[in-house]
Amino acid sequence: MHISAKDAEQAFKPKVLIFGLTLQNIPTINLRQQYAHDRESVYADGLAETIHAWKFGRTHGPATVTFPEPDAYYTMLLRSTIVGIECTLQHSALEELLFTNRLTEPLRKLLRHPSSLSRSMPDAYYNKIPAQVDSGASLKLQNNNLWKDVHQFYNEVRNPLSHGYQLHDVKDGPLRAVFDMFDQIYAWIDSWADPHRLQTILRSTTFEVLK
Repeated sequence: MHISAKDAEQAFKPKVLIFGLTLQNIPTINLRQQYAHDRESVYADGLAETIHAWKFGRTHGPATVTFPEPDAYYTMLLRSTIVGIECTLQHSALEELLFTNRLTEPLRKLLRHPSSLSRSMPDAYYNKIPAQVDSGASLKLQNNNLWKDVHQFYNEVRNPLSHGYQLHDVKDGPLRAVFDMFDQIYAWIDSWADPHRLQTILRSTTFEVLK
């Protein structure tokens, strides 16, 4: 049985959790806006000088007292950007399947739990999830060189950042190289998922963009 827009809205409705906390689906447009904001700061003129001065306490950089030095701040930035990309992959696949009348409840649950698709996290997100939309959409098939970079990045950087490590002696060149890869990932997502699907969702349901 396929899921209607109304069914999807109900499935994504915030639920009360432990301690009374609630969680809500993040619209992909919000994820894109956050990425655009963070990307602008990474490519800003004078980033190297800003980082250097920040290390010696001569500027607060793009953050305040929460991040008194740049290594901690850019570690957080990479973590949040990676999570944003992973959420975008899930949500984009869900939106495409919903609006082509192919989304079923078992498939929705499958996409919500990528580890059930593959034991490898990058394989689950970058190959198995898009393959649910289009069998030829996986990153490995579309851009094998980018897939190799993503796979290596997850093994060497993403996974350690999620398990007690942080960036050390951060510099503008490597940061921008990482965001170059992120740009390519978003371009690839747009090759198999319409980035404007959410606007259609917003017009057809009571979803609201987060403020």
